[in-house]
Amino acid sequence: MDDSLSFTINLISYIAGAWVAFKIFDYKKKGEQRSPKDGRLLWPLLLVFGLGGGSLMAFVLKSWLGVQ
Repeated sequence: MDDSLSFTINLISYIAGAWVAFKIFDYKKKGEQRSPKDGRLLWPLLLVFGLGGGSLMAFVLKSWLGVQ
């Protein structure tokens, strides 16, 4: 039970972090034409918010729920 709950928390946390990164990217590029160089902004956002924010959120949720 704990393994499936842990996996679910991790998955939801990383998806939420990636969603935040895409929302920030859309906000920064609002009304501008997209270019191939936009990856220079998107990839760091995904790394910071998708992985970093997702890990932090998973850690906090697991601590609150008492999951290892």
